[in-house]
Amino acid sequence: MAGEAKLDLFGFPLAEPRELPGDADQVREIYDAMGSGEPMREIMEMFYALHGREYGLRPPVAELRHARRVAGGGIGRG
Repeated sequence: MAGEAKLDLFGFPLAEPRELPGDADQVREIYDAMGSGEPMREIMEMFYALHGREYGLRPPVAELRHARRVAGGGIGRG
């Protein structure tokens, strides 16, 4: 029927295609790294190089340190 949204495999409406932020080659490089099982830190460094300043992200080393500190703080202790 006309006007009905197309749905994905899970029943959610498919998003309209849009411009990818950053260079398409960089986006593909990150996606390929994730698919090939690259270590998380390397993927974070690639993502940070592409979007870090634009979105005010912490550098990967600082973010991983912060995540370890938060994960170890209080939950599951005692």
